[in-house]
Parts: sequence; C-alpha cells; structure tokens
Amino acid sequence: RGNEYIFSSLTPGNKYMSSGLELLRSRGAETVVFAHEAKSFSASVCRGANATAFALGMHVAGYYEYEPGKTNFADLVYQIKSLDADVYVGCGHLNDVTYLIGNANVLNVNPSALLVTHASDQRIIQNVGIQNS
Repeated sequence: RGNEYIFSSLTPGNKYMSSGLELLRSRGAETVVFAHEAKSFSASVCRGANATAFALGMHVAGYYEYEPGKTNFADLVYQIKSLDADVYVGCGHLNDVTYLIGNANVLNVNPSALLVTHASDQRIIQNVGIQNS
C-alpha cells in the first residue's frame, strides 16, 4: 500500500514515432524507410509511423516486415541501404533492434537519422557501443 497516487500515462504503439518524425521532418528529412518485426506491437508502431510520415508529406521509400527471431539482418539492411532514405525507422523489440542497428553499422548504412524503439535502453546503447568499438 502506501502508493495511492502513482499514475502512468503510456503512449499507444501507433504514436511512438510521431514526435520523432515530426522533428526530423522539420529539420529537412524527406524520405523514410520502415522495418518491423511481424508481431502486433511492432507492426502497430510502424503502421502508425507510416501514417505520420504520409501526413507530414514524407516519401516512404520502403516498408519491410521480418519474421520474429531474425538475427541476421544483412539482407534487409542491404535493401534499405540501396534506397538511400533520410530516415531509417526500426520498430521491434530489444534484440532485433540491436541486430538491425548492428547490421546497419557493419554495412555502412548512414541515414541522417535512425529512429528505433528502445533507443534509450541501456542494453541497446551498450550493444551498439560494443559493435562500434
């Protein structure tokens, strides 16, 4: 008991990327590519982000869905690299987002911005840091 006044406000999945895309668009981003795991939450995040991108007048250069449990994203990242989008959006869970970022680094994918779920999670930061060292 003793916690009578704790409240939480959670952003719906389909709004997760909205503010990030709005900021990037205001800074000149015009093209975007989406990739998400074939699971309901991940799909909801990317579907919402896709709708936001269209509403902002951004060109969606690609939209990819991958199977749960995927660990090698080289094929997907290679396709995304060829699109040369300003923004690369990854909507997944901790492990697959880590692999997406890692493969992007290895294949020298350098969009103006990389917008992913779990970006502030210390495990993502540690894993990406290790891959970049």
